[in-house]
Amino acid sequence: MKTPHRGSSASRAGRLPRRDFLLTGLGAAAAGALPAGVRTRRARAADLAGAGRARNLIFLVPDGMSAGTLTLDDLHRHMLDGRPSRWIELFSEHGARRALMETASLDGHVTDSAAAASAWGIGQRVYNGSVNTTSDGREPAPLFVRAARRGMAQGLVTTTRLTDATPAGFVANALRRSFEPQIAQQIVERGVDVLLGGGGRYLTDEVLGEGVAPRVMRTRDELLGMKGGQAGRVVGIFAEDHMNYEIDRRADEPSLAEMTAAALTALQDRPDGFILHIEGARVDHAAHANDAVGLVHDMRAFDDALSVAADFCLERGDTLLIAATDHANANPGLASYAPDGTLQFERLLKAEHSLAWVLRELGAHPRRLETTDALVELIARGLKITLRDEEIRTLDRWVSGESVDPYDRRNRRTSPIGSLISNHFGVAFTGPDHTSDHVEALALGPGAERLAPFIGIEKLHDLAVESLGLEPA
Repeated sequence: MKTPHRGSSASRAGRLPRRDFLLTGLGAAAAGALPAGVRTRRARAADLAGAGRARNLIFLVPDGMSAGTLTLDDLHRHMLDGRPSRWIELFSEHGARRALMETASLDGHVTDSAAAASAWGIGQRVYNGSVNTTSDGREPAPLFVRAARRGMAQGLVTTTRLTDATPAGFVANALRRSFEPQIAQQIVERGVDVLLGGGGRYLTDEVLGEGVAPRVMRTRDELLGMKGGQAGRVVGIFAEDHMNYEIDRRADEPSLAEMTAAALTALQDRPDGFILHIEGARVDHAAHANDAVGLVHDMRAFDDALSVAADFCLERGDTLLIAATDHANANPGLASYAPDGTLQFERLLKAEHSLAWVLRELGAHPRRLETTDALVELIARGLKITLRDEEIRTLDRWVSGESVDPYDRRNRRTSPIGSLISNHFGVAFTGPDHTSDHVEALALGPGAERLAPFIGIEKLHDLAVESLGLEPA
């Protein structure tokens, strides 16, 4: 397959219609349909934009997206759709502002998600593992709390637990990110209006009922059947823990783009505006696992959600969109020269399941005690690759507890399996952990002009606060 030149007029001319991927009424409503009073709202949007002020904020996070992950998504789009990723297209066609962002936490060059999200939540650096709790023990009001004081509605959308570190950073205060029961209580008590994602183990019916008890949606069909403008809290809990990787997603699970569209449908007419956080969380999980298949498909799913949000912003004119990752992770990249690299990446796109699926199926495999043989069989079935004899011997040594890589950290998690798979897919990882690399950020809409070319991670909090006219933390 010949790969189109990125950014070429030929690839743009051949692109698919923007909303074809989202075959639901919700998608059309969120991305294009306008409520009554559109002329008045457009006039108000023009006034806000002229003053560098936004009525609404959509803050999207592809958790753990290294520069290589963004590149892989762009390659994926070109190979399958003949066009750039929406992230890249926002630069090339819509004038989005771009920044390189430094992400260190208070106690180290390599941050975790809790410290990174806290920098966005309160505009201050904190220790790794803390959620909006400063080194001297203070708990400043997070971004959502200050938005609520102004009458703004709030929404959290994620493919992980709604109580996990990144969504928690927008709404909660906790000494440790692991205090998820406490975070769940705060999400309810602080009145977040829209909750869509996983985490039913903490956001139980009992906990949710302590606020204004909502009807909890559990399936994709329920979500797609939701009507816009409904009063009260909108809650969809689609998994007890994380939601599935996109490539393994069940028919009854909504996609991130569908949850994004539903959240915008629920929030778009709130009288005092809204602030919405959307997280593609499993991009980070796949990077930790050195799972190239899971990574590429979840990054594409995030880009679909970004497309829904960007269409909403471009249509409305009164909404600031910020998209940024919280840190780099494992620094994946296509590392094979042509023509092998192109052929290997095409092979990756033929895989039917993630590495996580392989490990999950291993527990029920009839030969699970013969772990190496079972893994080889499941890798062939799910990833559509056949390990060579020397690779099987390496896998057997690792399964037996032996270190197989001179770099100690690459013997952790599933990095050795990821390395063997890299021989077939061409996507290599540096290890299973976050890195200190600077990362990408973009802004679009009123207030975006405040984004400087190089920023510290906490400056996105300042951008949001100044553009919305909120009080400081």
